[in-house]
Amino acid sequence: MRKIIVGLGNPGLQYDRTRHNAGFLFLDELADQLDLKFQLLKKTRAGIAKNNHWLLIKPQTFMNLSGEAVRATLAYYSIDLGPQPQNPTNKLLLVHDDLDLKLGKFKFAFAKSPQNHYGVASVEAQLKTTQFWRLRLGIDQRLVSGQPSGAEYVLAQFNQEELCLVKQTIKETVHLLLSGKSPF
Repeated sequence: MRKIIVGLGNPGLQYDRTRHNAGFLFLDELADQLDLKFQLLKKTRAGIAKNNHWLLIKPQTFMNLSGEAVRATLAYYSIDLGPQPQNPTNKLLLVHDDLDLKLGKFKFAFAKSPQNHYGVASVEAQLKTTQFWRLRLGIDQRLVSGQPSGAEYVLAQFNQEELCLVKQTIKETVHLLLSGKSPF
């Protein structure tokens, strides 16, 4: 059984420590724990790290087109999620930032999307389903609700204290995933 984990983010060093790249930060930690290295697979426009049990996917198409890279990667590896994507042979977990959750919080959810997340919407549109797991990583640390705007906020860099909290949360969620204590 191979578990498929997609982390959402934007490619390029200028986005490396931004809030929108929480999914990439998660995959970096998971790959380190699994002793896997990412390689760019140009045909799929994604960074791929894999072994017999895990397929980790970092779309390199920018956030709003993430679904194109996910669909291309699944096709490249001949993975069909089928009508029951939670079946034991193919499991998909989408890891992404979530402004609906406070920084340091997380939620596993099945078939439930956050509001106005274009990366998640792109994956749902390209896969033609909402029936997969999500790991929603909270990134909201704004003092005044809605200020700055969500689009502006997600592209801003974490400060050092925030980055430490995010990395701690990611380590906790990776541990849950690898220990079999997560719902995914």
